[in-house]
Amino acid sequence: MTKILLYLFLLLAFITTSCESVEQEPAPPLTTSIALQVPQLANDSTAVLTWSALNNPDLKEYHIKRWEILNDPDADTFAVRPATLVEPTVSYLDATIPYSDDVLYQVVGVLASGQTIESNTVTFHRPNVHIARAHIRDVLFDETTRMLYFVGPTGTVSQYSLDGHQMIKTIEVGMGVNYGSLSTFQGRRELYLPFDDGIVLIYDASTLTQVDRLRVYTIPTPHGLSSVLASNGQLYISTTRYIGPTMRVYDRATKAQLPYEDSRDGHNQHLYLVPGSSSEVLGMGMSTYPMPHTYYSFTPTGNFLGSQRNSSHRLHTSDGRVFAFFPDGQHYITGAYGDIYHKTTTHQASLPNLSTIYTCYGPDAATQTLYAGTTDRRLYAFNLQAPYSLKRQIKTRFYPFKIFKDPAGGFILLSIDTPVNDFFASTYFYDAKVLIEHLD
Repeated sequence: MTKILLYLFLLLAFITTSCESVEQEPAPPLTTSIALQVPQLANDSTAVLTWSALNNPDLKEYHIKRWEILNDPDADTFAVRPATLVEPTVSYLDATIPYSDDVLYQVVGVLASGQTIESNTVTFHRPNVHIARAHIRDVLFDETTRMLYFVGPTGTVSQYSLDGHQMIKTIEVGMGVNYGSLSTFQGRRELYLPFDDGIVLIYDASTLTQVDRLRVYTIPTPHGLSSVLASNGQLYISTTRYIGPTMRVYDRATKAQLPYEDSRDGHNQHLYLVPGSSSEVLGMGMSTYPMPHTYYSFTPTGNFLGSQRNSSHRLHTSDGRVFAFFPDGQHYITGAYGDIYHKTTTHQASLPNLSTIYTCYGPDAATQTLYAGTTDRRLYAFNLQAPYSLKRQIKTRFYPFKIFKDPAGGFILLSIDTPVNDFFASTYFYDAKVLIEHLD
């Protein structure tokens, strides 16, 4: 009996000691920071976020903040209520990530007292999505260097490398920029930009440093320049004046004005060079209705030979912002409804009538296809020859804005997150998010 009592005493002592040991084990310390990991892509529209949980009995919920640009005041915020406070990590599926190259995330722990604890900020990067953010009125493509130039109405000019998929340089010129052009002069690629104050500024296209300037008006005037086209050593300039001649021609080397007089001029034109020519120019109106378009013929030295003019009307439209020449250089397509003209401005045909509006065009001689972007976020592919029947359509993520033929093959499509609604009212786009894609 004595042995049994001794054994029970020792067992009770062991149990009591063990309980005291458990009771005396210190509680885990409260955590005061959150470590957010770089998100992982679950599928095309879902990112998996994981972060270290806060060990705090006062934790009320987590807030996830999401930006496309750091410190964006309009950042999206999502509330996540923790299921338990003992898990070492917390996960969340963001199934609405924007289609962008970089998305920034931060997690904020909210305590019952209102105090917040912020995590580190991480960047979720998609290597195959290429986005440029720029002020846009027009975009120029330099085939020789594979550079894009974004021109903004607020005076911003940005240079983007297609090969490097990045913005190279941005400059502020201090005044509104209209429709410019690129050309080679004395072995140097130059960018020519017209301004509202009647001046053409000339930049080295590779560095965006100013190398020259030309004043079209000799006295202060409220009238500006709508477009400048550089070709074969001449500068063809369209002005915004209502009084003719609204076209001016200058020698690039001497900056001397060349003789020119024509009563067929239309003001506020966007000037295009006829493919295969160095001295045939098409001027497309942008502000009046009906919108005039004028074919100009010059000698290679810039002497005026003649012109032909047409004015679009209710059935046949034109617009200097929605335009492309056909590969043969003999026809062009323009306007919101796909009207096709001979280069001498005679109307030829129209694309099939769709329940949408065309915003850009891209003819392809190799496949005999005419691509047309529309306001319903699609590319429609038509036969390049009459009767221009529809071959197929491609859904786009953003709104098609420009299509450029890529000399390396295929097309470069620029689409923006802002709806392209009304070209006829001179709608411009500010701070656009531009998706840059290559189409085979």
